[in-house]
Amino acid sequence: MASSDSGGPGTIRIVSFEAPLVSLEHVLEGAFLANGVIWNDPALERGFAGFGQAHRVSATGAGRFDALADAHTRLPPLLRFGDAVPDDLDVRYFGGAAFLPGAANDEPWEAFGDADFRLPRFLYARSAERAFLHAAIAHDEAASAAAREIAGVWAHLLEAESAQTEAEVVPAAAVHMTPIDAWIPYIETIRRTLVSGAFHKLVAHRRTLVEIGRATTDLSVLRRLRHEMSTSLRFAFRRGDATFLGATPETLFRLERGKLHTEALAGTLRSAGTDAPRLEAQSNRLMASPKDMHEHKLVVDQIDECLRPLCDEVDHASSPGIKKVRNILHLNTPIEAVARSGVGWPSFLAALHPTPAVGGLPKANAAEWLAAHESTARGWYASPIGWFTPSGSAHFAVALRCGVLAYPNAYLYSGAGIVPDSSPIDEYTETSLKLMPMLTALSVETATLRSTFLPGALGMRP
Repeated sequence: MASSDSGGPGTIRIVSFEAPLVSLEHVLEGAFLANGVIWNDPALERGFAGFGQAHRVSATGAGRFDALADAHTRLPPLLRFGDAVPDDLDVRYFGGAAFLPGAANDEPWEAFGDADFRLPRFLYARSAERAFLHAAIAHDEAASAAAREIAGVWAHLLEAESAQTEAEVVPAAAVHMTPIDAWIPYIETIRRTLVSGAFHKLVAHRRTLVEIGRATTDLSVLRRLRHEMSTSLRFAFRRGDATFLGATPETLFRLERGKLHTEALAGTLRSAGTDAPRLEAQSNRLMASPKDMHEHKLVVDQIDECLRPLCDEVDHASSPGIKKVRNILHLNTPIEAVARSGVGWPSFLAALHPTPAVGGLPKANAAEWLAAHESTARGWYASPIGWFTPSGSAHFAVALRCGVLAYPNAYLYSGAGIVPDSSPIDEYTETSLKLMPMLTALSVETATLRSTFLPGALGMRP
């Protein structure tokens, strides 16, 4: 079931102005109220910061992606005013979907929903050279009131440009991890299930609770993530008093003018150094790992199988490369495709999510098994987040290296792919590694960071 609202029927007026270049966090400083978004893509040198709500599209239940496809055909028309804007900096809807219907029903996800996308009331869009401010105004809204609000936001942009300061994150009070003696039996249960032949792979996750101070804000954590994960896509979605944020290395797909790009990201090894000879040796070790190469091939084959019915062409390399993300090396295979006529972004959401890298194989049965056996619901973790435009372009990422800030706690999530020969202790270490960016961004003390790892993972930089 889908719903769509804009405060009244009819056209939405979009007023656009070329704007000063400021940081995305500063755009939302003081204005990041009940609804807000940050989407910062360093690979494309493009970022967005939005707040308020001009229009919303949401969907619930098993048919949520079909409902989104229907809602996309009925979006309100946009009437343009102001400066000419390049397509890559134009207005768009931002949001995401839960791992499975109902996965966002429990704490801390109650305000996020099964699938929820919003056209911001105000959207700041920037590249390395240019920026624009967009205001979305309802058809029946008084022009004078809208003009006053626009003037206030514009004044804030000018203030932010001249006074950019970085707030400190107050060190976390405590970190509560899944105990290793609870993790090992769960992984052994998964391994027995795999050996029985029911699945080829299952991806286990665990949740870590961090006690935070009120002075630790979503924007201050995002600023620290900018330094911790400078090459990853940083995101934040605020719903009420909770903010889902992180810095993910994984693209689900990009769709533009019928051309689709996606990737297989599976197979992991800790990177213990940055010098070229050591990185080459570690990369070769990962490429020579039968367990990791098998896990990666499962993901590539499944994505290829999902895309074939929706695309005229699908192309990818026969062997993976290496993608380095902070202190972790991943096996990575880029995949390019040409969408069939009439196939839109909701169809690719339905086909690709959840990928075997975050769910398992067979895909649908694996997701259901995980939902029945996991101790905490995933919410939007390991799920599609991103944006779409009224014309049908879209960019979705897989929400990884992430957590929810909901004072007085931050809820962090990490996972690892399990195959029959997986070691529970090695997988616990891997999930700990994947928590590092968020723990560091929350100013968890170095001693506490080290105590969260098993001996085999000690010695890494915090």
